[in-house]
Amino acid sequence: MGIARVRVLGVLAISLTLDAGVSAQVAIKGADDSPPVATVSAGGQVRQQYERFANEEWGAETPDDNGYWLQRYMFHLDARISRRLRLYGELKSGIEVGRAGGPRPPDEDQLDVHQGFVDVSLGPVAARVGRQELAFGSQRLVSVRERPNVRQTFDGASVVVLQSRWRVDAFGARYVSTEVGVFDDSSNVGRAL
Repeated sequence: MGIARVRVLGVLAISLTLDAGVSAQVAIKGADDSPPVATVSAGGQVRQQYERFANEEWGAETPDDNGYWLQRYMFHLDARISRRLRLYGELKSGIEVGRAGGPRPPDEDQLDVHQGFVDVSLGPVAARVGRQELAFGSQRLVSVRERPNVRQTFDGASVVVLQSRWRVDAFGARYVSTEVGVFDDSSNVGRAL
């Protein structure tokens, strides 16, 4: 009975926080915050980063006197169909060049869907379904994993209720495992929130 209770709590986690204490990469907005007409916007980011470590992993890693480059490319389309409906899609590419011993798991993902979701807003309630970033509080437990080259996403659904100064988040999601190939990332059925 204890395992079943833990599993139910793991599938649906509810977080009560003040509105200022929660941040997410792509914010959920209420219907009143959206433009009255349909809009489509596009954007992205390019991040180039050089890393070099001495005695990495206390000397257990392959020595690398030259360092290596990490490159991140992300491009998105954001379609706001109406005040209540939004479609969002984002591609990612993370490339590692020159690391002795090859890339670590969060260093490389040649090309994949980073986020792809539908938002529906009804007054103070907004629901999001699909692949999405989740970030709460100080991001110690649930994070977008900004520091490594490839950011973290989850497949699932979330509901946000904004009322006065309070924000209530309810979500059920599965961790998305990063694979180095093209369009090969998938939900990890053994790791769920």
